[in-house]
Amino acid sequence: MAVAQRFDFAEDNAHTGFRLAHFEWYNWGTYDGDIFALDLERENALLTGDIGSGKSTVVDALTTLLVPHNRIVYNKAAGAESRERSLYSYIVGEYKSVRDETFGSAKAAALRDPNTTFSVLLARFENEGYDEQLSLAQFFWIAKGRVQKFYVASQGELGIKEDFFDFADIRDLKRRLKKLPHTEVFDAFKEYSAHFRRMMGIRNEQALHLFYQTVSLKSIGNLTEFIRNHMLEPGSIDEKVDEVCRNFAELTRAHNLILEAQRQIEMLAPIEKESRRYEEMEQQRAHYRTMREVLDPFFAKRRIGLINEKLGKLEIETEKKRSKKERLGEEMERSEQAMLDLKLELQNNGADRLEQLQREIDREAQEMAQRQGAKQRYDTLCEAIGLEKASSEHRFLKNRETAQRQLAEIETKATQLQNEKITNGVMLSRYRERGGRSSKARSPTLRRAAAISRPKRRVSATRWRRRWVWRWRICPLPGS
Repeated sequence: MAVAQRFDFAEDNAHTGFRLAHFEWYNWGTYDGDIFALDLERENALLTGDIGSGKSTVVDALTTLLVPHNRIVYNKAAGAESRERSLYSYIVGEYKSVRDETFGSAKAAALRDPNTTFSVLLARFENEGYDEQLSLAQFFWIAKGRVQKFYVASQGELGIKEDFFDFADIRDLKRRLKKLPHTEVFDAFKEYSAHFRRMMGIRNEQALHLFYQTVSLKSIGNLTEFIRNHMLEPGSIDEKVDEVCRNFAELTRAHNLILEAQRQIEMLAPIEKESRRYEEMEQQRAHYRTMREVLDPFFAKRRIGLINEKLGKLEIETEKKRSKKERLGEEMERSEQAMLDLKLELQNNGADRLEQLQREIDREAQEMAQRQGAKQRYDTLCEAIGLEKASSEHRFLKNRETAQRQLAEIETKATQLQNEKITNGVMLSRYRERGGRSSKARSPTLRRAAAISRPKRRVSATRWRRRWVWRWRICPLPGS
């Protein structure tokens, strides 16, 4: 015996899928002025009652929630073949026909005023296996003699009394419903139906049509005809064959076009490859051309830097050689003088030789003391102007070059200040000639000119030049 496959999450196979758990309605048909409800708790139910007790009204309410209204034949569960009831009659609560004695025509009597009444249908479906629920609701009212409606679908639990009463107008009601979590409001049945079918897992709309055909079924004359008319899609086999042939021809043509396109792509592939290669080579050539154009300026600039560096070194070496030459010249002169002295001493061989040697020693000691003093003053001056002490001849030459450059800058600055002083003095003289005596009315330029023209205790450029000349006189080059 085959064993039925059980649902993984539900406790009982009888409750698998979405099942109707609660259904309630307000102002629907002859159910007037109160909220009526059926609590089914996902169980099967049998609806019984006397003729005219409202069984078909309840079935039509549930059908209205799930099936498009233009396909419904109301009161079909009671065996009605024509449209003896309508959505309008259910909303206003028509319950009998009243004959007009004047005109001899029949008029429907209603329980509710079309201008003030509204109707609500609400059903809650639950899926025990996945612990899910889906509430569907429809709201109806009459405006200018026509039925108006909107549709609501929510994954939460809705209630007519809690969610559809106490509203200012229809816009206020829609706005309030849209604020509820996981709730959607629709103005068209198509979007509403697609939404709840997607939530319930109903893939084909034909399933709802089959539900409508079977919900009020009383008897089946021919099962084959019933399945063919209500469960199968209508269609003609000849039309399907013709469509298959047309589709096959279209597919064949499309296949040939695809093959032709593939052949063209294969033929164009080498061209694309070579084109990319050509573009890459062009970019490389342009790059190399640019590099070649900047090589000459680069090497020229590099050569100029090396030449300047070499010239600086050669100038220092030249100065060192010149200084050495002068020192050797002095030594040669002293040696010649010593040689002459020795010759005279040999000639005279007198007693004044020791006195002469003592005088030479004193002279050399005095010269050495003078040079040491000059060396100390030179170090003090170097420290004052931020130069290093001359520990070698090379450093001494470097310091002298730096000092000469600074002296030239100071002289240039002194000249500029002197020119500015003269200009400001001229401007101040002109201003005084015009009668401007108030210091408050002076412009910033004139006040600055007046300040510059006043004598200050500052060292002039001439005094700076004299001081530098004095410094170099007391610190001469070796051998000068």
